Amino acid sequence: ALGGLAVGADGAGADATLYGAEAGSYAQWDANTNALNVLGDASVTGAFAVVGSAGVTGDLDVTGAATVSESLDVSAELSAGGLATLSAGAALGGSLTVGTD
Repeated sequence: ALGGLAVGADGAGADATLYGAEAGSYAQWDANTNALNVLGDASVTGAFAVVGSAGVTGDLDVTGAATVSESLDVSAELSAGGLATLSAGAALGGSLTVGTD
């Protein structure tokens, strides 16, 4: 794509790291494990679907709909302002809020 950024090739990926302005904050694609690691805040505007499992070490706040088809582990608080759909199990270490207070 003109003006785009590609790292590696289909079937032959490479690691990529994007650093934030605050020390220790980054987003990293790990090609060996096929995983996206984010250290710092992450924000998604629009639909967010996880096919597989998701783990969250801090709070997870969802303003719209959230769908997880495998498992979700949250060590702190889970808050969903819209529809939250879990097709399998969820493990929560803190509170669960769905809808508004």
